[in-house]
Amino acid sequence: MRATLQSRCPDVLLTDISLPDGDIVDFCHEVLEDFPAVKIIVLTVHDEYSVIKRMLDIGVHGYLLKSSSSSELVDAIERVWKDEHYVSAEVSDILSKSAPVEVSLTAVETKVLRLICDGFTNPQIAGKLCLGVETINWYRKRLLAKFNVNNSVSLVRRVLTEHII
Repeated sequence: MRATLQSRCPDVLLTDISLPDGDIVDFCHEVLEDFPAVKIIVLTVHDEYSVIKRMLDIGVHGYLLKSSSSSELVDAIERVWKDEHYVSAEVSDILSKSAPVEVSLTAVETKVLRLICDGFTNPQIAGKLCLGVETINWYRKRLLAKFNVNNSVSLVRRVLTEHII
């Protein structure tokens, strides 16, 4: 791929997230680092908030779903070529509806949350932090409420998906 990029040096690179022989995040990092003039647009079926956010965070210039019309794709390519960023209306809706709510955590809540994500039980967490088991129970309930989830599995999934810790 590197040889192709060097020889052809495209202005805009259109890619999918699902690559048969590698990780798209690593690929995009390499392209953006080694070929800073190349602008990347992702055209994919992946409509999950965390996937979209991750790709935009690494610096891709555009993100569209494969359900986008051909005229929208052409518009996206033209706009990105002109140094603009582009996300389709559908992607923009996903980002606005699924944006994580900022959760403010105390230092102890953060420690408890990390230990929960590492799979420790309340008694194990209590021992590690020199706190009572009931105190850890209280912190766990408080974390569930702050993240608006019903159980620890949902809590861990949300924390990991949204890269909170």
